Amino acid sequence: MTDSAAVLPPVTAEVAAGALDLLPARLRKRVDGAVAKAAGWPVEAARDGVVVRVAEDTAVTLRVTAGIVADAEDAVCSCLLAPACLHRAAVLSVAPLAVEKEEEARVGEGEETEKGQGEPAAPAPAVADEPALTPAQSTALDALRGAVTAVLVAGVSGSGAVHRAELLHAAHSARLAGLHRPAGTAVRIARLLGEARSDDPAFRLSGLSGELAELLDLVRRPAAALSPARRDYRPEGPLRLYGLFTEPVVTASGYAGATVYALAPDGALRTLSDVAPGGPDRALQASGTPVPGGCALGLRELGDGGGVILTAPTVSPDGRIGGGGAVRSVRAAGAGWREAPLAALWERPPAEQLASALGWLSQPADARTAGGG
Repeated sequence: MTDSAAVLPPVTAEVAAGALDLLPARLRKRVDGAVAKAAGWPVEAARDGVVVRVAEDTAVTLRVTAGIVADAEDAVCSCLLAPACLHRAAVLSVAPLAVEKEEEARVGEGEETEKGQGEPAAPAPAVADEPALTPAQSTALDALRGAVTAVLVAGVSGSGAVHRAELLHAAHSARLAGLHRPAGTAVRIARLLGEARSDDPAFRLSGLSGELAELLDLVRRPAAALSPARRDYRPEGPLRLYGLFTEPVVTASGYAGATVYALAPDGALRTLSDVAPGGPDRALQASGTPVPGGCALGLRELGDGGGVILTAPTVSPDGRIGGGGAVRSVRAAGAGWREAPLAALWERPPAEQLASALGWLSQPADARTAGGG
């Protein structure tokens, strides 16, 4: 098949970058050409992963754990040069990058499915008293600065597998140093560069520009670089929700599932998601996932005009509802789009709706609330 990225499982950033480290200098110069060929190598499903047929007597086997290639030993080539071979490095370079733990909360809220589209976030004002960085953190930020600068110098078309590997190495060092936010941004840049090199129709230059601008801002502001990558979920009182619609989620990084949008009594939108490693079939499966709390109401049923009351839920500042052992749920009456309270969403003057949407787009991607304002 010609589109191996549709079948290859996602690989962790460390595994993808490590494959290039093993190559001698003479082979590293040829890796971009090998990556282009790897996109057309046949991919066959295996019991515990996939097999990529490079030639009649050569194959690369990828074993998956929880839907991803998580360890270097899970990628094996049958040629004599393995593991320091172009075949293995090319396959791991063309495979989609797995979503890191810090990014999981972002998946399913439009950011991954839209590849980070939108205007670049405006840099936050500098803080007068910047926190002190450890030597490891300073070194990691320097590495990120060097990697992103190299990408800017090379441009999108000139940034190949080696540039992506440098970004991924820098991201790994940053993560080990506790700089999760810039690390996640670097991984997303590497992923977008891969999409651009493979002519993925989902690639958007505006998305890449926004991520580059964010990383450049983070490496010059320690306070921002040290900020947590994941949002806190805080307990909230009883929450009455009216289902609005359910959105399927299928990401280029190998995750799939469903997200339901619902209206709360205060007029704000909330989201419930089930997104995990998997292919498009998982989106249909996840739409039947029950709402947290034991009421046996599926996400799709809630999104199709259903209603629910949650007690002791946890909610993030941007409207995501978490699970947890304390949450309980009971079915409640829902409403159609032409009935209260959902009808109020469409009764706002068009100018007010447009202003709200534009204001939402102007916010940093990780600060936007659910549903576009």
